[in-house]
Amino acid sequence: MPKIKESQQQIFYTGLTKKIKTQMILRGYDRKSLAERTCLKYGTLCKRLREPDTWILSELFAVMQVLKMEFGAFYEKGA
Repeated sequence: MPKIKESQQQIFYTGLTKKIKTQMILRGYDRKSLAERTCLKYGTLCKRLREPDTWILSELFAVMQVLKMEFGAFYEKGA
């Protein structure tokens, strides 16, 4: 099967998930505790991490606040 080049959007969403998961590890959160702190249902958080193009802005900001992330961190290259 031939390799297909990822679009810029796919690259962004892959990086978004990696950055959130990295911060979860660094801050000592698992999915369940992060869902509780952000007032998201556990299933919703798991779906957003699996399918990052489904994030709602308010959910993303709640996760960013709990993980103490800045919005610009999502656009940094190299991570």
